Amino acid sequence: MTIIQKILLSLSYLTLITVCAQAQNCEWEFSDADTAEIKRLVMMKASQFDSLFNNTYLSEHTADNLKKAYQQKLFDLFENSDSSLIENDIAKSHIVSYAKSYLNIIAPTYCVNNNYKIKWDNINLFGIFLDNGKLKASLNFDALYLSQDSGKVMRQQKREVIMSLDKKLGTWQAHIHRINDYREFEILYERTYTALTVRAPKVRLHPEKKKPIYKAGTDSLVYQWKDSICPNPVRVELWHVSKHEKRKDVESFYDIIKDELAENTAHWQIPPHIPNGYYQLSITGLNNKSARATTEIFQIKAPDTIPPRPICELQVLSNLQIESEDKIVSKSKMRITWESKMVDNIIILLCKGKKNKVVSKITPYNPANKQYYEWELPDAIKKGRYKIRIESLSCPSVYQVSNTFEIVKSKNTSFFNFFKR
Repeated sequence: MTIIQKILLSLSYLTLITVCAQAQNCEWEFSDADTAEIKRLVMMKASQFDSLFNNTYLSEHTADNLKKAYQQKLFDLFENSDSSLIENDIAKSHIVSYAKSYLNIIAPTYCVNNNYKIKWDNINLFGIFLDNGKLKASLNFDALYLSQDSGKVMRQQKREVIMSLDKKLGTWQAHIHRINDYREFEILYERTYTALTVRAPKVRLHPEKKKPIYKAGTDSLVYQWKDSICPNPVRVELWHVSKHEKRKDVESFYDIIKDELAENTAHWQIPPHIPNGYYQLSITGLNNKSARATTEIFQIKAPDTIPPRPICELQVLSNLQIESEDKIVSKSKMRITWESKMVDNIIILLCKGKKNKVVSKITPYNPANKQYYEWELPDAIKKGRYKIRIESLSCPSVYQVSNTFEIVKSKNTSFFNFFKR
């Protein structure tokens, strides 16, 4: 082994130690749906490679315009075909090429000269691992070269494909980062894998034997949690809980306590203005909002020197939005969104005219913390200009009114009504 090879090998060990340390401190959040989707996605991406390659470069029956379409789909499998790497399994020197040059020149030339087609067989998801804080999947497979004359396997190479994983806007994405010759004896393949299991953030107050009642303006809380969110900035919110004897407790947002928090512990001095009531803390991942956990419900009591404010003075409804076109067709759907604070439930009303006269009750009861409602406009609704009004169920004086929108009758509706006569 040369001096340069020894240096490279020692650097490989340093890289491995770094990855392991990150894997211990930073894990990704996986739900059952995440687990199933990751497995489906990486297997599907890997299984597309040989078909796209053969149709792009080797098939005599593919039209030129389809060849370009197949080629683009082939390049789209890669994180970036201009920088993603493929280790050449044809040359014994293990030359590493950029994906685009390998796919455009090396592999097609080798296959055409030898009358071979490529096939990826026995694809297996080996595991998930962290590489510099980024989530990646490792799959191994058999790279087969088949004779186009006889269909026999003329060459076989065990290989590994590394895919980069990311979750954007709630959707998992996977792209090929690198394709390696599979040489298990090299340190490159000694990875620390993350098990695809369901993980749930857990939050607890400190001390564990919490007080029955916390005093606003005097007491403080230290709250700690374990999470599996990566990267892990979180938002800590205070939620008010309305206690009901006959039905489920209702949560309503009160305030943001901490934002963009990267630690797993925080201190909160309860301010004196917090009104009497029952509360809980909510921890939510900013990059993965489906990861949410709450503490047990606890009670806060305001100082006797501060008179309690009426609940209607504390409630806030704001930012009412209508997510639809200016002209809305009957029988279509309208999404109504809002923001709320200390409001348990709201009524949603349809109004008309300068005085916002209520013409119908869209829903008599809707949890305010849901912060949206999907309304399907009835067929019988009259055309005209309308507004949406939302108001607190417990405090009707707390309300919001939307901008004006227009409802028009569907042409298809009148056509079908003609045949119903």
